[in-house]
Amino acid sequence: SAKILSVVWAPSGNFVALGLESGQISLWNQQAEEILCIERKSPIWCLAFLPNLDSKATSSSNSNEGDLLVVGCWDKTLSSYKIQGDSYRIQCERSLRYYPCSITVAGAESNKSNYIIVSGSNKKVTLYSRDGLRLSEIIERDSWMWCCACHLPSHRVVSGSGNGALDVLQLRSDTVQALS
Repeated sequence: SAKILSVVWAPSGNFVALGLESGQISLWNQQAEEILCIERKSPIWCLAFLPNLDSKATSSSNSNEGDLLVVGCWDKTLSSYKIQGDSYRIQCERSLRYYPCSITVAGAESNKSNYIIVSGSNKKVTLYSRDGLRLSEIIERDSWMWCCACHLPSHRVVSGSGNGALDVLQLRSDTVQALS
């Protein structure tokens, strides 16, 4: 019923989420049946799934219980929804000062420490925690950053800007230790 602006598979592969220009997030199963619809007020420009950290839920490959759907909406918000069968609950919603254009997942493949990388109209690529807290700017350009993707095994991030610049960066995080 509206233009599809973004699409992403669930980690289980059992369903796909569509972000629509109308502000709807529509989840469809492999039998082409809509199983869930989430209503927002602005276009859904980008989506990503963060796998569930609970090892019990992830042990079943046919389950989508607990998968976290991260949504970049053009009301300048970054939201996450916990998908539970044919229902959902909002996990968090963070206000942004820019339009999010692309979301990708970064971090360990073991699903123990996933991060969110968002590019957008702020002309930056930004690293967020899985809870949507801004951690660091990765790169800044002189035009909108329209897309980004992370290669999980190598921790490399590639991004593209409106002026045609293509950047490839290596993410590195050092262990932080504290003494009390």
